[in-house]
Amino acid sequence: MRRRTALLGLSAAAVAGAAIVARRRGDDSPLPTVEGGERTKVETSDGALLAVHIAGEGPTVVLPHCWALNMDVWAPVAAKLVASGHHVIRYDQRGHGESTTGNDGFGIERFGDDLHEVLETLDVRDAVIAGHSLGGMTTQSFAIRHPDVVRERVRALLLVGTAPAAVVSAPLARVTRRVLASPTVERRMRAPGGSPLVRGVFGARPPRAAVRATRDAFVATPLDVRLGCLDSLLNFDLRPQLHTITTPTTVVSGSRDTLTPPRWSRAMARGIPGARLVTLKGAGHMLPYEVPEVLVDLISEAAAREEPAPNQVASA
Repeated sequence: MRRRTALLGLSAAAVAGAAIVARRRGDDSPLPTVEGGERTKVETSDGALLAVHIAGEGPTVVLPHCWALNMDVWAPVAAKLVASGHHVIRYDQRGHGESTTGNDGFGIERFGDDLHEVLETLDVRDAVIAGHSLGGMTTQSFAIRHPDVVRERVRALLLVGTAPAAVVSAPLARVTRRVLASPTVERRMRAPGGSPLVRGVFGARPPRAAVRATRDAFVATPLDVRLGCLDSLLNFDLRPQLHTITTPTTVVSGSRDTLTPPRWSRAMARGIPGARLVTLKGAGHMLPYEVPEVLVDLISEAAAREEPAPNQVASA
């Protein structure tokens, strides 16, 4: 049952140190927010209106977020990036947060096209794109479908706690869908004590505020959006095209990730030429909340890198 409810939801030394800090921060401290900046909308070719937040100056970073949450999941990372001199663009994926769905509905291809249209509309150049979970699938889809745009506008990719294909079998997918559509589960999620239901997507000792924020964003996402996205996530496979991604890529995985287990990160690192794999011991699926310092370091390193990094594997 724990697995079913879970479905609801630069150096090794530097990585290890940041991970230790994150584990010790399993307290009730408030989550960081991104001060100031500008809010705007991007209209996609199928009529969706995507809510966008832009803040800071310096090298550009674009942060697509995960399924059934919103751009706020990236706030701990974005706040540090802005403070350290980066231009950070976050947006709510279609149907999530303040964004509308559009006529094409949900699909990995459509999510990838949305990212393309965000970059084109905002005239983004020389960007690092760091996508988490669904955001990482979005990033892979974009890179595969729009290689010319990637060459023109993207410096590097980070694929964070994600997968290149459907992560559950068809029978388990049917169970997952029933769980998500269950009024009983919905009531328990919305109850004041519903946060433990999302605890399984985190690793060791997550910040309590992050667990609550995950629950709150999940229940705020309309059920039809959750189910529509879930259907798309259960019916895709980008592995045959991974070899076409030639942009410098870092794949980041938590060793305790129950939603997109580390084997998927290893598959992406094998499939993408020259990809670097970083595995974080003790971390779960919600890496932007669990280890923001690690991600900031990796993003900053990618933004500053002059030449593609050689293929390497790191763990911490």
